[in-house]
Amino acid sequence: MSDQPKPLTDEEIAELTRLEAEATPEPWIWSNTRQRVECDSENVLQSSLHYELDTATCDLNLLIAARNALPRLLAERVADKKEIDRLQAGLQKTKDDVYVVPGMTLWYRSPAGIIETPTLDSWAEIEDTLGEDEDVGPVAFYSTRETTEKATQSEEEV
Repeated sequence: MSDQPKPLTDEEIAELTRLEAEATPEPWIWSNTRQRVECDSENVLQSSLHYELDTATCDLNLLIAARNALPRLLAERVADKKEIDRLQAGLQKTKDDVYVVPGMTLWYRSPAGIIETPTLDSWAEIEDTLGEDEDVGPVAFYSTRETTEKATQSEEEV
């Protein structure tokens, strides 16, 4: 059995969303910087300054639910970030450092000028489409016409 917290269920996310919608609108602030709230060994909240909380029940419900969900939310965030990094590692980038995804419009320079081409399913298909004499591959393409024009101007100045 894993020590990792289980991801939140759709129902739990819906409940957190409901509680957040019912709570006092953000931003919330802490107005007394000398105030300290701690949990004792029996998980009872104690305060260095004793005062009555003038807080709506809906705010307290949100605080409790959010605190209890936080370890699982953080674990999901870490797992999601690892998956995003893994997926991005397999993506090609344009010369201006933008990830290439299917359907994206790409731009490249040719002797005829700046050319726009829709992204095909793979770089091999793009290579076949453009022909063998073109310098194809991720370093030859740009994500926008503007970056292609700037790169062309920079190379002409050199």
